[in-house]
Amino acid sequence: MHRILARLHMTRWRFAPALAALLACGAAPANAKDFPTRPVTISIGYSAGGTVDIAARIIADDLTKRLGQRFLVDNRPGASGMVSADYVARAKPDGYTLGMITTSQLGTNPHLYSKIAYKAADFSPIGIAVKAPIALAVANAVPAKTIAEFQSYARQHGATMTYGSFGLGTNAQLVTEVMSDSLGIKMQHAPYVQGAMARTDLASGTIQALVDSVATLTPLHNGGQVRVIGNFDETRSATLPDVPTFKEAGFPDLVAYTWIGLLAPAGVPEATVETLSSALKASLAEPAVKKRLEDAGFVVTWSSPAAMAAEITRDFNRWGPVVKRLGIKLD
Repeated sequence: MHRILARLHMTRWRFAPALAALLACGAAPANAKDFPTRPVTISIGYSAGGTVDIAARIIADDLTKRLGQRFLVDNRPGASGMVSADYVARAKPDGYTLGMITTSQLGTNPHLYSKIAYKAADFSPIGIAVKAPIALAVANAVPAKTIAEFQSYARQHGATMTYGSFGLGTNAQLVTEVMSDSLGIKMQHAPYVQGAMARTDLASGTIQALVDSVATLTPLHNGGQVRVIGNFDETRSATLPDVPTFKEAGFPDLVAYTWIGLLAPAGVPEATVETLSSALKASLAEPAVKKRLEDAGFVVTWSSPAAMAAEITRDFNRWGPVVKRLGIKLD
């Protein structure tokens, strides 16, 4: 009897290390290759219902189905998107806090604000998802139906012409100023607090020109309230196929658009970045997702993490000199 008990005692201790190792494996944190194992938050720096919010929610819905964990959109508006960007930059680099950002947060804000708390190196790009093409619209009272006619008219009447924007340092102002330099014209600037007010004043003829998204301008153009005469994208818009690009009109450098992309804090494991990038690419290729985005006015434009990083650098280098020339500082 004592011999049997001794054997049981020895057997128990022989298996104890193996059991401990097994339990340790079960308690260990999930490998990056198993990502995600819990919900993921996508922080955006703008209010619900806006352009970025719409794109983020469409993409988050599909990523939830594709990766088996909920992707939750977290709206953190404030300071031109900097509140959200700073939050993502400071988050734990495990892939569970992401940011959906636009051109301005890394391309123009660093030039407009001297006290910005983050920089491009604080992020790991995942990929650009969509772009929002922009175009030039004029009031019906402006006798110009082409870019060439607008250039000629503005050269003669620029001193009495006013263009609108959505505030100092916004994409609308910067693109209009670059366009004006290329066309050799000069107009007065009227910054608006709300885009709707600028569009109303364009339709009434209070201002003569406005750079805005193609999605927003299309119904106004089709309704005869304003006239869209030039598209800043590389190619013509499917919703405004008769409107030529500035590139077609002989201004190859006048290519501009707003892009929206996904990124993570710097230091996220490469395997996690690859998982997210591949899932984003697959989501954007899904016909139902693509249609929802296109119906909302976006052009689906997936890019790799490396291509997104290059785009951020190009925007930073492009808009810095423009902001400096205009002497804009917002803090």
